[in-house]
Amino acid sequence: MIEPFCIGIIFALVADLVVSATLAAESSASVYAINDSPGKSDSVISLTRGADETIFALHVFRSFLHFLLAALFAGLLVSLQVFYWWSTILAAIAGAALINFLETLTTVLVARNPYWWLTRLQFMSRMVVVLNRPLASYSRPIKVLSPGDEPGQTPVTAEELKTWAAAANETGGLEPEERRMIQSIFEFGDILCREVMVPRVDVRALEINTTICEAISAFIRTGHSRIPVYEDDLDNVVGILYAKDLLQHADEQARQRSLSGILREAFFVPETKKVDELLREMQERGIHIALVVDEYGGLAGLVTLEDILEEIIGEIRDEYDPAEELPYQQLGEGYYLVQGWMDLEEFNTVFETQLAPDLAETIGGYVVAMMGKMPVGGEKLELERWQVQVEQVSGRRIRKLHLQKIEENSDTEV
Repeated sequence: MIEPFCIGIIFALVADLVVSATLAAESSASVYAINDSPGKSDSVISLTRGADETIFALHVFRSFLHFLLAALFAGLLVSLQVFYWWSTILAAIAGAALINFLETLTTVLVARNPYWWLTRLQFMSRMVVVLNRPLASYSRPIKVLSPGDEPGQTPVTAEELKTWAAAANETGGLEPEERRMIQSIFEFGDILCREVMVPRVDVRALEINTTICEAISAFIRTGHSRIPVYEDDLDNVVGILYAKDLLQHADEQARQRSLSGILREAFFVPETKKVDELLREMQERGIHIALVVDEYGGLAGLVTLEDILEEIIGEIRDEYDPAEELPYQQLGEGYYLVQGWMDLEEFNTVFETQLAPDLAETIGGYVVAMMGKMPVGGEKLELERWQVQVEQVSGRRIRKLHLQKIEENSDTEV
């Protein structure tokens, strides 16, 4: 009497796993790229184009299987003459946990290559769609009346987009630059202003008593279109000067006036503000520059709209931008010239190190922190597998470093 229930439970579990695998493959954002991919099966493409109806049918069929499993479990308990309430609850919890675990495992496995699974489970999809076609016809008016996405559109989550990107990367469907851009978009919400800002020491600003004539020369010299204006020191920025505002003061008399009458209001943000929030605020205010302040209210740097966009699409350059030095240059086998401003995380990636990013944001700052003083040219230290020599120092900043790889057998030679 027990065998029929056990066989039924096993059959229902296997069917539930197959349906879950099919549903995971259909629901994955990766399959929506199949429509634009050459050489894919026409039968699979037809399934993805009718994904809404197929997914609804699979959900209905899986609900039926869950109901069937519950009934079979109950029948098994009755046949075993188990009538204790606590044993019934434990059996229900164990059954639900088992089903949830198997379905989650199936979803994770399928997400790695949904197209491969779809080609093998398309018969199940078509069979379930045919069986549930009457119910699917009743679901269409409900989906049209419900608020949210337009009919025929399927919402895509961030996790599904990551799955699609990973799958496209494995199959060679993404160029390196496209892959970098997608990864930047996913990480965009975690980036802070202090990570993208122009640091205080590189900020070009004008004193409030600067004449319009001197300001015009500063715009020509720097190539900027907006420059902060301060009074007394950089911690007291009183406004932003726009180059286009100077066009109204091109006559000889106006050129000798001060800047106080043509400044625009400065926009201040904390250095811990996330750049995605800052981007929205800059769009709402119609501004292109924000001043970043530290916890003490002092100027830490500035962020432009271009700085934020470069985090997604990479370096933006035009014909007026001066040639910019690369962060590092290979001089020979295991020998590099590195700029002090090179980002520490980028340094870790390029040179395969694990330097702590909480000590500094640049490799130059990290070297200063490790030495515990402001080094002079020629001083050396070892950072993991690299010997670092300070090549050039300007003021209180390391400009350039020489890196030489330490041979692994150099310490073992007698």
